[in-house]
Amino acid sequence: MAAPESKRTRNSIALAVLLLGLCALVGLIIVWSSHHNMPRPETAMEPEKSAAATDPAANVALRSMVHHAPPANVKSADKSAEAHARQLQQRVVVGFVDDRGIPVAYFKCRYALLSRDAIQKESREGAQTPRSPEERYPFEATSNVEGQVELLEERDFTGFKACAIRCIGLSPGWVVAERGDPSEHSLIGEHYANLSDAGGRVVVRLRKTHQIQVYIKYADGVPFEGPAGLSVYAEDDSGFLLQSRRVVVAGEYVTFEIPDRHGKVTIGAGADRLGFRTNSEWRFVGNEIEAFLTLVIDADPDQFVLIVHFENWPGAESVEVEVCGASGNAHVEASVPAGKSWKTLRAHNYGGCIVKARGKAGIWRSEYFLPKPGTTKELVAIPMKGFRVRARLVDAAGQPVYPGHINSLESAYPSWRLVSKASVTEDVCRSAEFMTRVGKTGVGELLDLYPGEVDLIFDAWNYEVMRKTVVGREGEVIDLGDVTLEPARGRIEVVLENRNPEIAYYVWLFSPVGGDTIALNRDLRVDLSVFERIARRAYVVHVAAGNGGRGVNIDVNFETGDIVTLKVDVKELKPPEVTPK
Repeated sequence: MAAPESKRTRNSIALAVLLLGLCALVGLIIVWSSHHNMPRPETAMEPEKSAAATDPAANVALRSMVHHAPPANVKSADKSAEAHARQLQQRVVVGFVDDRGIPVAYFKCRYALLSRDAIQKESREGAQTPRSPEERYPFEATSNVEGQVELLEERDFTGFKACAIRCIGLSPGWVVAERGDPSEHSLIGEHYANLSDAGGRVVVRLRKTHQIQVYIKYADGVPFEGPAGLSVYAEDDSGFLLQSRRVVVAGEYVTFEIPDRHGKVTIGAGADRLGFRTNSEWRFVGNEIEAFLTLVIDADPDQFVLIVHFENWPGAESVEVEVCGASGNAHVEASVPAGKSWKTLRAHNYGGCIVKARGKAGIWRSEYFLPKPGTTKELVAIPMKGFRVRARLVDAAGQPVYPGHINSLESAYPSWRLVSKASVTEDVCRSAEFMTRVGKTGVGELLDLYPGEVDLIFDAWNYEVMRKTVVGREGEVIDLGDVTLEPARGRIEVVLENRNPEIAYYVWLFSPVGGDTIALNRDLRVDLSVFERIARRAYVVHVAAGNGGRGVNIDVNFETGDIVTLKVDVKELKPPEVTPK
């Protein structure tokens, strides 16, 4: 009986193990099936496949989550795209094309981008306010192979901030053909465009030319102070001579166009009043001419530098300064801006100099001095209030004498050749400091004399000179009453020895300094030239063979009597050369 029982037990154990294996297998199948058939997250959130499909409120909430809750990095991405779009809008593209619309590659230019504030400032101050080229056109660029120049925000001037652009060309052989915007801001040789109208894209039309653009500066680094005259002579193959002259000012680009078949070009600049060397010249031949040149003006060896320091002048007021020659005529004039305490001037020695300054605070005048060429002289200007002198010029009978003058300088000589022909309409004439005319009543007033002792000179045509010394205080008015003049007794006889009868000679009577013309005897074909009824004082006689011919100077002084006789050998004097037409 034992054997069957044992066999039954073994069968039961096998059956149990089999049942356990089947259960484990079913469990694995269920787990695998559950994982494989699990809905994806986005599918699970869809209302129609979720348990919330039967709840309308839950459905709306789920849809709101889906469409209005993007990931956190979406907002920053949008901002980046917006900034990129703005950068594209801020880009300024300038295209250079020729007269046929073909792009001009590698065209070099200088340019400036202007804000509205900058344009308004130029409107107030004037578009041609002298400034250096670097200030007017601070940036430089060259077009690419497509003839374009791209200006981007990274360079600190954007399409939003700048509302206009202006540029000039620097490449040889090309010139800006049109000014663009015809407003008052555009200059010759410059293209001006309003970016708000152009949408950030500007087209500059160029044309082929033989053009010279120049900028003038001093060789010693002192800023150029205009105006100055500039002349250009261009000769082509046929011998045609083009002469062009214009006045330039500080910081200005000057443009000249030369004939296509030019052979030789000469540029000359001259401005003696500002210390230029009179005959500064530059010569160019053939294709040596560049489109843009910097011409260096040499300092004139005959000039001197003058530095005037201002003390006790109100800082809010400008001061007018003049450098005058011995005759009292100003040959350098300058305005010193408010707040500036000194001024540097360049001048020439015209027989000695006097420097004057004038402002609301008062007047100032230096002593008479003889400057040496190439030197620097410093002066200190302190303002004071002047005094006034009034006088009436009369003859021995008490009748008014005019034309006449009241002078405060011994060296001042009226140009009687011109004064004697001028009409007098005023009853009383007034002028400041050096010299004043007298009116029809013989009365003249000399204003703004410097306090202290002043020597006054009274003279009139065909009358002797009368001198008086006055002492004036600040703000005082001195009336000298009648000043009686005597008829002039001076006579100068000029004998022309070895005179050529084929030549008409000229004899001038000049003041001893400054070269003012007192009288002139022209077209002389006799041996004797006479100046009579002239005041007995120092003169210079100039004798020349013809007007502009070679001449000689002779000093004259009435030391021994009323008559001076000069013998002048004119055998070696030559008339001016006649230029064939």
